[in-house]
Amino acid sequence: EAHNIEDKLMKTMEITLYNRQLEKDIKKVISPQTLKTAEKGEWIMEIEAIQGHYSDIEIKDLPTNKADRINSTIGKLKALKNNLEKEPGNWVIDADEHGVSFKPLRVNHYAEDYLFRHGDVVIFLSATILSHKMFSKWLGLDPRDVYHIQVDSPFSVEKRPIELNLAGKMSKNRVKQSAPKSIEIMQKILKRHEGEKGLIHTHSYKCQQYIINNLYSNRLIAHGTNNRERVLKFFEEDENPLVLVSPSMSEGVDLPYDKCRFQIIYKIPFPYLGDKQINMRMKKDQRWYAYKTAMTLVQTYGRGMRADDDSCVTYILDSDIQMLLKSPLYKSLIPEFFKEAIVINDDRII
Repeated sequence: EAHNIEDKLMKTMEITLYNRQLEKDIKKVISPQTLKTAEKGEWIMEIEAIQGHYSDIEIKDLPTNKADRINSTIGKLKALKNNLEKEPGNWVIDADEHGVSFKPLRVNHYAEDYLFRHGDVVIFLSATILSHKMFSKWLGLDPRDVYHIQVDSPFSVEKRPIELNLAGKMSKNRVKQSAPKSIEIMQKILKRHEGEKGLIHTHSYKCQQYIINNLYSNRLIAHGTNNRERVLKFFEEDENPLVLVSPSMSEGVDLPYDKCRFQIIYKIPFPYLGDKQINMRMKKDQRWYAYKTAMTLVQTYGRGMRADDDSCVTYILDSDIQMLLKSPLYKSLIPEFFKEAIVINDDRII
């Protein structure tokens, strides 16, 4: 899963300070005024003050796990202060009444210390390193120093077709017009696969709920934010032709053979621009945004096709797939094994 390494490094460097935890640890909180209006320079002073309060804690009498957490917090605050001073433009500060998060936009200057210095040779394995040059650059590597080996898909294209049965655009401004037609198309898909298990990728809980409320079928099951693994396990083990409707099964899920014979990509998985970190990163580098979209789409495609003797049909309903296939940037990122599997069905489901 090397395609996620940049995200993992960003998460590792991310720091969130909750007032509730600060109150417990140091009997101090970040003032509402600071949370609402502080600029980066003010945050540097605030972090320095909080670090000082943590450093004053007498940890020798604390339980080992709490002492370790306090020491870890001190180290993270020190690193955060240094990073904000060195690269203030590389950090997103997201505050609300409960606390504040500090998130990096890029990790190319930090990957060496956090990752590469721990080994003489680093091997990245993934089916979705879509551009080794971009991947290398975002990790602070010179692409000329990176060996890149790419192999074709070992799975027969006939066993993993992608049918474009387009209902219209599923973007925020267009989904209301497209949604009714999507229900008609999915009804036909479910009838076509009435004895088989399937997966509907919604990319959002809002789309998930629309489908559950409007696609009338006793085969549908869904999960919330807290029971994903339990529902997935039930789906895998149950012998009935269930259809799992989910916004979060795009990767890390293995559904071979009869566990998933068809899947529907309801919405192209564009990263959520309501997230401040994603929004700012996209404004600085639109290639990154395109890369993340294409990567998630290709990962989603792979959930139901897991072996050379397996088979799984994928249907795409979102008309934005046409933009991805025509745009020079997106088209260059989508791998050949995905493009060669596409079947355009103008007459919808036969």
